[in-house]
Amino acid sequence: MRRLALLAPFAFIVLALLLSAPSPALAVDECSDFTSPGNPYACCSWGNCTWWAYYRRPDIGEWCRDAGNSNNAKYWLGNAKAVGLATGSYPIPASIACFNNLSANGHVAHVEEVYPDGSFKASEMNCDISTAKGMRTKTYPAGSASGFIYGKQISLTISQASSVIDACRTRLAATASGSTSRTTHTGRWL
Repeated sequence: MRRLALLAPFAFIVLALLLSAPSPALAVDECSDFTSPGNPYACCSWGNCTWWAYYRRPDIGEWCRDAGNSNNAKYWLGNAKAVGLATGSYPIPASIACFNNLSANGHVAHVEEVYPDGSFKASEMNCDISTAKGMRTKTYPAGSASGFIYGKQISLTISQASSVIDACRTRLAATASGSTSRTTHTGRWL
């Protein structure tokens, strides 16, 4: 009995440490003032890039999950390729930018705008950087992402493809002639 009496203060200290330790991030529907019912990704105290990417593009986030890899962003691009989602090297509005070189866990962000020089503005949350609390937007330079996930392949008719090509040519010609200032391209995924 005396041994138990001697151990009681230590048990109390251990219990207090366990209760005060930060709990692991668990999948939640709410994250930093945003709601995403059924979001399978965790939310840290101030946000999480994978939670935000799923919030913006659940059709992509659902395919990029890999519970064996702790759902880290560094696996998204590879997982997307493995399941046949369209991926590439150029930003497109509403695509998911993947950065495998920013942290040990990688990073993903939602592309909001693309600029003629190849740079792009993305919305994001971040679990690793305590100074970037909540959702923010950031402009990334061209070539900074490891790749982009576009989503499912889209089939276009010949006339639709021609319209897209004509619009791109017109925009490029206007940009090259200097008749337009910093042109931005925005849009929602189909």
